Amino acid sequence: MTFSLYDISLPVLLQGLDNLAVVVAKGKAFCEENGIEEAALLDFRFRPDMYQFARQVKTAADTAVMGAVRLTGEEPVLTQDVPTSFEGLLQLIASSREVVAAVTPEQLGANQGQAVSFTAMGTFRMTFAAQADYLQKFILPNFYFHCATTYDMLRHNGVELGKKDFLGDFGGAITPL
Repeated sequence: MTFSLYDISLPVLLQGLDNLAVVVAKGKAFCEENGIEEAALLDFRFRPDMYQFARQVKTAADTAVMGAVRLTGEEPVLTQDVPTSFEGLLQLIASSREVVAAVTPEQLGANQGQAVSFTAMGTFRMTFAAQADYLQKFILPNFYFHCATTYDMLRHNGVELGKKDFLGDFGGAITPL
């Protein structure tokens, strides 16, 4: 069986965004149920040199959009604003999901094998010889890094999360032995 660039990218990014929304929603509920100011979690970071929670979520969502759009040969339009509420983060994830879901298999197939090159953070240029390299070696690892860090930050702060929240519907069946 051969998988297309679409098969190994868009469904994975969409599932990850769906699961990210579940994790963020649980963080929102945790604050509401425990009388915690949202800023306490939104501004949380493990280390001074790390992005805070809200920026981790934004970066995950932006990474999904960058991956999907750049694989079509276009450049994504992203805002610099980091949402300042859980509701804003959930809206960002939903709008990012819409952008990713709008990309068709035909759009990805048309540019397969082309190089991907872009300016990153306004300070340097990144170039990948092929779209598959961009996807497999940059977008997917980066996306999962920020999703996992988001999950870990909330769990560290007491939000009841389990592996199923992170994985979501992983398409497999679990049966007792």
